[in-house]
Amino acid sequence: TRLTLSFILAALIAALVVGAIGIQRSQSLTNQSQFYQNLLRVNTNLTTGAQYLQLMRAETHSILTQLTSTQTSQETLHTEELALTNLSGRYNDTLTQYVQNDQLTTHPHETALLLEANHGPQINQQATLSSSALRTWRVYQSSVTQVQDLIRNGQTAEALHLEQFQVEPTNADALSALRA
Repeated sequence: TRLTLSFILAALIAALVVGAIGIQRSQSLTNQSQFYQNLLRVNTNLTTGAQYLQLMRAETHSILTQLTSTQTSQETLHTEELALTNLSGRYNDTLTQYVQNDQLTTHPHETALLLEANHGPQINQQATLSSSALRTWRVYQSSVTQVQDLIRNGQTAEALHLEQFQVEPTNADALSALRA
């Protein structure tokens, strides 16, 4: 009976250890799954943000093209200016939400997963690149606002010049920083 009890006790201990390992592994896989789901969601949001930037560039160019044409519809210009303002607001919200809510430093489980996989430097890299995206966005946004102000003041030639030499490059910078 002692031998039987010893085998039963050893089997019980082994079952408990295997069960505990299985639970830990299950929790680890759940954390990894959540990490990848969040990564996919954030990537989708940032891709949408990149599309907003591209559309803003097209809208700015379209507004200036409308101004240089012989038949300018004020209604069309107003609609395009509203579209530009709307896109700017959407991109600002997307980027602000990313910086505030989607940084790895605000998600300890995701940080732990990266540290476990020896990818700790990516945590600081994300913060640096996020700051760059925010900074380039602010510069681009300021440039677009200056162009809009020039348009409202009837200074089309100055707006065209600013669009070519400041808005275009800052849009490219903002897009590049966002993709990084």
